Amino acid sequence: MLGASMAGAMAVAVSFALPAGAVTGLTNPANSTIVGSGSSTTYTMMQGLDTLFNDAPGCPLFNPSAPPQPLDYACVSTMLGDPSLSPQVNAGYTENPVNDMATEEAAIGSSNGIAQLQDQGTHGTDGTATVAIANNQSFARSSRKIGAGDLKGLNFAAYATDGVSWFHFTKTTAATASGKLKDLSKQDLINIWNGTYKNWNQIVDEGKAPKSAPIVVYSAQEGSGTQSTWKSYLGFDPSALSQPVNCQGPGTNNCAGPQNIFENEDAQIGNIPNPNFGGNTQLNVGGTVFNPGDVAIQNDAIFFFSFGKFSQQCRAGKNQCGGSPLPTGYKVALGTIAGTPLNSTTILENTWPVQRYLYNVYSNGSNNKIPEASAATLNYVSENGFVCKPHTIDQTSNTATANQIQDPNTGNWFRPEIQSIIDNNGFYAISAGAAGGTENTTPIDAGAVGNGAYKLLTTLNNPNDNTKQYGLIYQDGVSTGLNYATYDAAQLGNGDALGFCLVTTTDGNANS
Repeated sequence: MLGASMAGAMAVAVSFALPAGAVTGLTNPANSTIVGSGSSTTYTMMQGLDTLFNDAPGCPLFNPSAPPQPLDYACVSTMLGDPSLSPQVNAGYTENPVNDMATEEAAIGSSNGIAQLQDQGTHGTDGTATVAIANNQSFARSSRKIGAGDLKGLNFAAYATDGVSWFHFTKTTAATASGKLKDLSKQDLINIWNGTYKNWNQIVDEGKAPKSAPIVVYSAQEGSGTQSTWKSYLGFDPSALSQPVNCQGPGTNNCAGPQNIFENEDAQIGNIPNPNFGGNTQLNVGGTVFNPGDVAIQNDAIFFFSFGKFSQQCRAGKNQCGGSPLPTGYKVALGTIAGTPLNSTTILENTWPVQRYLYNVYSNGSNNKIPEASAATLNYVSENGFVCKPHTIDQTSNTATANQIQDPNTGNWFRPEIQSIIDNNGFYAISAGAAGGTENTTPIDAGAVGNGAYKLLTTLNNPNDNTKQYGLIYQDGVSTGLNYATYDAAQLGNGDALGFCLVTTTDGNANS
């Protein structure tokens, strides 16, 4: 009662505190908030790219000589930069001309983020019910490629590359069952996740078999891009509870199935999230009984993991992995597959067996059941957007420093700053240097799609004025005189974007 009275008193006090003539109505911000959702793998990396993009200066928002101050983030002037600045620095003001803000929703998995994006429209409704879905998403983060079940009208802009491999503890309080294993064949991995191998001593590596110990099989949650990638490699769903793994003994009628935990999070190994036996919290594998939190589970477990996340979080000198602290003395490793080394060279050259691209996904407008991406979204994550384009002033592939756009905040070129954020998160930017196992700053052909970002940004499709280009920026229905800078996103003669992404589309899929 006291709390209710206090709240009421505060409300009254606030109401009396409003200045005379104050406007109590609300208006939409003049700039745009660009919201990404989906992948856990790319979540932290995209946050870093968001910060770089958000800090790129745009139009002035404050003019002390012309009060009152606009409170809706509207431009007080269409001037971008300062004519006295060098062309490279001055061009930096066109990357985010109206101070749009990019942000990331919490990670829920790649496929779930894509479902959010495509279900914001009328897809999946029967005319009487709506899909229970967040309605503020601009693009989806994805660490998996296009799937046959994805709807038409989505473009996948791949901007980085990664690998996935098998993960295990090599030391806990003692040596582990798999600690000396370095390499597994594809068939070994299939046999582990389909239940053919139930004991570590069934695997022979370099002529030696590990000691006898049950294999405790972990998998990642459905909807995860890492899980989808591993699923594609194995040829079956490793997370299906019907898989005959973690079995008490011979046969398939006494198996708990895989222990499904959140992707790239080793701290959950030791939990028993999926006891299939009448609520029993113990896990019996091959006659060995494990209790929740039992270190013996980690000794015998196998999982799969992103190379980039592992490199960034679990490398030598780090005391944590998967975002959680590792106990003192514990060691973890990613194994190799079929004798192929796991490193930057094999990932960049696409010779690693479980290689994948990392994507941002947007709606290209060709499916009327999915809301079309805004110009602000295209300006940030499309193949013609901030993350992908070469940032050269004259639209050519020339990358001499005199021709690159400079970040006015740092004095550095935007492109190396973007690449540095990708590298620091353990991944590798797409570039023409892949064949040599190194990255460089030479743009590549992003690929051909029928409904690409450049087409959208130059088509006559503005809802406020059908004589204006889509890429022009309107505030409160009035043109600002500014537009999103597609001119520094190089375009090939055939219409393909030139930059640091590879774009593919779901337009050929059968379902809408």
